[in-house]
Amino acid sequence: MKIFNREFGTIGLLRALVLPLFCIAVVTSRASAQSDAVRMSAENGGYDTVGVVTVDFRLNSSVLIRDYKDNASALERLDLLFQDRKLLSTLDYVVITAGTSPEGDTSVNEKLSQARALALKSYLVWKFPSLDKDIIQTFSAGEDWAGLRREVESDPRVPSQSEVLALLDSSQSNEAKKAALRQIADGSAYTYIVQHILPRLRVGTTLFLRVKPTVKPQPAPKPEKEVVVVKESEVAEKKETNAVHVDRTIEPQSVEPAQPVVIEEPVERAKNLSFALKTNLLFDLGTAINIEAEVPIGKRWSVAGEWIFPWWLIESDQIALQTGVATLEARRWLGNRENKQLLTGWFLGAHGGWGYYDLEWKDKGSQGELWYGGLSGGYAHTISKNGHWRMEYSLGLGYMHTDYTGYIPEKDDEGNLHLVRQKEAKRDYFGPTRAKVSLVWMFNRNSKKRGGAQ
Repeated sequence: MKIFNREFGTIGLLRALVLPLFCIAVVTSRASAQSDAVRMSAENGGYDTVGVVTVDFRLNSSVLIRDYKDNASALERLDLLFQDRKLLSTLDYVVITAGTSPEGDTSVNEKLSQARALALKSYLVWKFPSLDKDIIQTFSAGEDWAGLRREVESDPRVPSQSEVLALLDSSQSNEAKKAALRQIADGSAYTYIVQHILPRLRVGTTLFLRVKPTVKPQPAPKPEKEVVVVKESEVAEKKETNAVHVDRTIEPQSVEPAQPVVIEEPVERAKNLSFALKTNLLFDLGTAINIEAEVPIGKRWSVAGEWIFPWWLIESDQIALQTGVATLEARRWLGNRENKQLLTGWFLGAHGGWGYYDLEWKDKGSQGELWYGGLSGGYAHTISKNGHWRMEYSLGLGYMHTDYTGYIPEKDDEGNLHLVRQKEAKRDYFGPTRAKVSLVWMFNRNSKKRGGAQ
């Protein structure tokens, strides 16, 4: 008699099952007012460099936390800026400069400042997928010794202030300055600096925008007056005998300059990322929790990934429903797609999946792994006015193979439950491999084209 435990289910799944991770970027479309922080330099035609936002980080951390200090308002201001279409059309590049307070190991601080700059860049790339990431430049300022000296000089309460300033102005290495600073005034100067000054220097990153120069349109030159000399004596029709030579200036009739012809060309808006999140209601009714994400690729193709992950275990009743199955599916959407919303209508697809399971009911159970593949088809439609809520129906046919171990649950004399192995077997199956009635939430819809400016 062979005995094995249920550790195979939880730990084995976590070690063996690699599931796709989906990053959902939701870009809301709303009317963006002109930001007070950005002013186009139409008067001088030069570049504008505008300090936009500064965010803070916790000590020795490069994790961007929205609820830390004033980061929430700073990031909201940043969101408004990058939703301003006029600003984006003139954006030249974005500069992110990061630094740390001069405390701790210098080499560690250098890496920390680089990580903080990349953290803010990663936020921009995630939040605004239409933003060209190549124009975002990151720089590490390292330890802010200049800021420390400025703060010490402006604070007369620093113990032995003059001695501290002399140390900061010396040519010693940064590590030597840190060690010497701890000795000034028996350490009271360093204690004051740590408590009252260094927290102000732990600002993580500062972001600047630079916009392209605004060129003034040059007015068209006015036509010069044409001077024509006419002698009255040369006019044949003049019959007066006492003809007099007269010089006259004749101005030509004003001619309107030709207007430039503007050919209107379609301009594509920045595409918002569209993403669908789903759950199969048939599985949910059977307590098999599941989630699916689908991303459109153009108008006719999409890729979907599904994860089924119920993990229920009631040992007292000897009931187990523990499953971890991942599925990937490629779909082609049929019909005329010009006037249809993304991910609606009829579709055909090909799917495949793999996973583990542990199923037990009362006096018998089975554990194993499976893989399957096949073809599928279905239909999706909207159920809300804004098109975000949808329903989808699909059916899949194909082949499935499983290797499993049959067991019976038994308790020993001490009341411990053991799974007694009975048999090991394989099974092949042809037929329906999936049936779905899914509730869908669509994040954003495909953007439309607009005409160029007249």
